[in-house]
Amino acid sequence: MKTGDRCWDQLVLNLSATDREDIEKRSPFLDKFVENWDGIFKRCFLIQMALILHITDRSSWQAAQTAGVYRHASLETEGFIHCSTPAQLIGVANTFFRGQRGLVLLCIESERLQSELRYDAVGNQHFPHVYGEINLDAVEQVRDFDPNATGEFEPPPE
Repeated sequence: MKTGDRCWDQLVLNLSATDREDIEKRSPFLDKFVENWDGIFKRCFLIQMALILHITDRSSWQAAQTAGVYRHASLETEGFIHCSTPAQLIGVANTFFRGQRGLVLLCIESERLQSELRYDAVGNQHFPHVYGEINLDAVEQVRDFDPNATGEFEPPPE
């Protein structure tokens, strides 16, 4: 498995066949998948990744640097900050951020989070949600994240 930017590590997810197919189609950055999907476990555990991702606008990230922590409006309205796994990123970006410019992608090391991280079921997927502020030292990397000329997002270069 690639480890570029120290981003890919371990995160247990109990995935359905649909999730696995989606990951295989959409994640050019994941080199290797668990070889025996059906082995001992009926619904096997895939790769564990320590990296979670959050899309935000550049000004919100700059405000976080001044404040010393990152907060998103969803923390007040829903009780958590929405994140995604690398496999979910492009789908999330194209669903909720299509055509928006001036965005950045926060690459967050989940082990460094001081707030609680949960993987909540949404439809047939499990999305990472941070139940509290994101401490800045958990943000491993910040990347510009703008869509292409047609307004669609593509996987960031590694």
